[in-house]
Amino acid sequence: MDKHLTFEGIEFNIPLNKFIAKLETRGFVLETPPFGNKMKTAVMKGGDADYDGICEFLISTNTKGIVKSIIVTGEEHYLVDNVLADFDYFQKKAEEYKKYGLQLLDQKDDYFDEDDIDSIRDGSLEKLVAFKRESDSSSVMVSVRADSEDDTFNVSMLITCGEVSDKDINIQQDEIEFLESQILQRESNHLVFNGIEMSRILDDFVEELKSKGFRVKNESQWIENREIATMYGPFMGEPSELSLCSNSEGDISIILVRKKERKSFEVAKEEFYKLIDIYTKKYGSPSEMVDDLLYMSNPISALKEESAKLAALFKIGEYGSSISIHVKIEENSRFPYILISYFDGLNQDSFDDDITDDVDIDLDDIDLDDYYDDI
Repeated sequence: MDKHLTFEGIEFNIPLNKFIAKLETRGFVLETPPFGNKMKTAVMKGGDADYDGICEFLISTNTKGIVKSIIVTGEEHYLVDNVLADFDYFQKKAEEYKKYGLQLLDQKDDYFDEDDIDSIRDGSLEKLVAFKRESDSSSVMVSVRADSEDDTFNVSMLITCGEVSDKDINIQQDEIEFLESQILQRESNHLVFNGIEMSRILDDFVEELKSKGFRVKNESQWIENREIATMYGPFMGEPSELSLCSNSEGDISIILVRKKERKSFEVAKEEFYKLIDIYTKKYGSPSEMVDDLLYMSNPISALKEESAKLAALFKIGEYGSSISIHVKIEENSRFPYILISYFDGLNQDSFDDDITDDVDIDLDDIDLDDYYDDI
């Protein structure tokens, strides 16, 4: 039977909390406590006597909470010479896994310099080395990556113990993106949507969303003093419709996310409270919460008539930003859906004060429906 891979002398195939505790005894520091629903992920930082810098360690489990993979990320560098030195260090680390029966699987050694940052980003130039054990697909890969925002490179090493299913990979990617968005939000005065800061003009924001798999439904155009566009794409693991709205300067200021209709109010309500848990972990408890539908015999009619609400408001930061979550239903439908609304406080116009100040969890104050009908 194949031996489980180890990291810093610790066997992978153990629960995440035990793995973290063992790393802490070796001087590693927990940066982000375990999070995630189906799979758990945690971030730690630490150094190595042979490495001139601090590494970040993204540790992930399978759906049973057992550690299966680690992504080790080195320091960011502007100079290629520094990147190549890091690559040599991580390659030697990867080669140590040959003792577990891993063999060379792939190697690419394209020449690049500082001017080739975009070519590294899009994969047209690559520097990587990968090892794999055929019996159970355990693998180690070292590669050079380029930052998506600034002109820096870093080296990462992905260590995977055993085979990981496509389903697990998709779940892991969704939760890693959530973590990255959470970290970015802590560092920004703007809201962060799907890993993108609401700090740019609407057209640039649309292009960023395209790179994440969204497609344009209606091209952006100016309606009165706002620029508006609609898109389709993956949000929290399912297809959703986005309505994007700018301020009078063209900066993205409002995003409305309409998720798919649900087959019953009970299903929509269950999803609503799952979303509350997710956003609470990220932003803290809701500033306001309304559930008028708790004891109603016909909640669908109440939603249609707007005589009751199921909604929450998260006020974020010190610049008036907020996120609202509503259960809604169209007048001619019997199927409820979730509407999530992002309001970036820094990008609101003075005429938006009634939107961002004391929203009272009523998004109907946002007079955008007529605009959408005109698009």
